[in-house]
Amino acid sequence: MKKTGILFVLIAAAGWVSCGGGGSSTPQRRQTFLPKRAFLTNSSTTNGAGVVSILDVVKDVFGNNVLTVSPGTNVIATTIPGKVSVTASKTTAQVAVIDNNLELVRGFVSLPSETESMAVTPDGRFAFAAVHNTNSIEIIDMAGVKLCTTQTTTCKGPITVNAPTKIVLSGDGKTLLAFSDNPGTADSVYVIDAAAAVSTGGLGVTPIPVAGFHRAVNAVFASDNVTAYVMNCGFECGDGIGTEGVQVLNTTAATNTGTLGSASASAPATVGVLDGGNLFVAGTKETGQGAMNGGLVTKLNASTLALGASASIAPGIHDTMTVQAGKVFVGSRNCSLAQPPSPPLIPNQGCLAIWDGNANLVIAGLSDPFGLPGDVTGMQAISNRSVVYVIVGGELQIYDANTSALQSQQLDIVGHAEQVVQVDP
Repeated sequence: MKKTGILFVLIAAAGWVSCGGGGSSTPQRRQTFLPKRAFLTNSSTTNGAGVVSILDVVKDVFGNNVLTVSPGTNVIATTIPGKVSVTASKTTAQVAVIDNNLELVRGFVSLPSETESMAVTPDGRFAFAAVHNTNSIEIIDMAGVKLCTTQTTTCKGPITVNAPTKIVLSGDGKTLLAFSDNPGTADSVYVIDAAAAVSTGGLGVTPIPVAGFHRAVNAVFASDNVTAYVMNCGFECGDGIGTEGVQVLNTTAATNTGTLGSASASAPATVGVLDGGNLFVAGTKETGQGAMNGGLVTKLNASTLALGASASIAPGIHDTMTVQAGKVFVGSRNCSLAQPPSPPLIPNQGCLAIWDGNANLVIAGLSDPFGLPGDVTGMQAISNRSVVYVIVGGELQIYDANTSALQSQQLDIVGHAEQVVQVDP
């Protein structure tokens, strides 16, 4: 009996130590072990901290793990193949490198200034950040959790770009497009050899922008990862000529240049998404700005850029878009929320519009005909479902694309939600 009692005590003591008892200072890490997740950035919780919430996107519930990041964290970018994510803070310019599998923050890197646009290479080895205030695209070594500089041996950086506002990386990670708001380069697009940029020797040259655009602000790569559909903001962004629309850019990463194609389309375009043979774009019209429905969403033929159906939406800065179950979701910032005298005259006055892509039917974000007030800052269509996660006014709204309405299951975000990305296929 004595021996049995001693053995029991030893086993119990071992179990206590292994579970973090006995005065151990090692914090216990929690993992959700969910099959399909989304990461959501929350820039300010009740105690002022920034966090990344982990969501179960099969059941639309919170996971049992939250990652602490820098206060003010808003931007997030991820790569599903590489299984890593990066977040950036708009107030501290601090980047968190996240291991998606282990659900932990590997470490932090400080950018020279804030960023609004980031991208991660498909293999998860590097991340790019457009830093407007320092005329640079910074490169982050994800494994080493460090900024690439002229002194680092695993990589070299940064890349010099005039006032970059947005970057777009091709699906194969070989070509990076950068857009500028400097008057001298706003009508151009930087075509950067991303593969060379993340080599141990670095890019080695200063990229020369490709001219011929009209306030280029965004792009969508085709599946060949060479053809890029460039969005011209035109008159809306201060181009006196007022040429708005889409132009085709044939990128050639090997020579850090690009060739402007002949195909083009005249339609307001600051954001776009490809869906099969269709290219959907949205922007604010040259004429009618400030009117109730100054925005426009348009369907184009992806091969010829021939104009298809279109629908009026609220004006504003349109910069989020996705397609799910045949519905086109368009989000904007600084949209008009004026109340017309009769709701049926104005199909949507919220910052979120949902369009069926064919008939001129635009559905407001809620049963309220004027939509939910607030900027749309994030959007993610959930794979193999009809669900779309939308961040509106700092809140997460979960929509059923089949019904174009909020589903019954919703999540309450305590703080201010910013962006959301799916991190599992």
